[in-house]
Amino acid sequence: MSQYLNFYIKVPNEETYLPIGSFSRSNAVYRYGNKFAPYEAGTPITYDTPAQIREDIDYSIDEYKKDLEVLLGQHADIIKMNNSVEEKQEALHDIYCSQNEIKHEIEDLEYAKRYYSFIADIINSVEFDEKYDFNNYVYFGVEWCPDYNEEE
Repeated sequence: MSQYLNFYIKVPNEETYLPIGSFSRSNAVYRYGNKFAPYEAGTPITYDTPAQIREDIDYSIDEYKKDLEVLLGQHADIIKMNNSVEEKQEALHDIYCSQNEIKHEIEDLEYAKRYYSFIADIINSVEFDEKYDFNNYVYFGVEWCPDYNEEE
């Protein structure tokens, strides 16, 4: 069974939660957010949480980009090697597959970064509105799905 990291907006002056996202373990949004979210409970996302998560994602993206550069260097080395054409083709194919995997992971990380920017934008948009408590507006939790009439 897969776990999900769920996001909700709490309707002001009500005990109603509107779902705004649900992400499985295989998704970068889950992988980077789950360390901040409780299991089978909801917690408000603090003002600093999306920024910290985006910083973690940026670090990972930079590491993956370094890996891509290493693979590009290996590509040039393989071409210069004194091996058979078949061996070179196989090695180049392996590098090509690794590059594609890394590029897809970077795309997933970029999506997660945009999602956490979206969450930060929601929090920022209500920060100066008196009818909203921006510290108790956006909630998330692993395997947490509040009933729409649930009281905290």
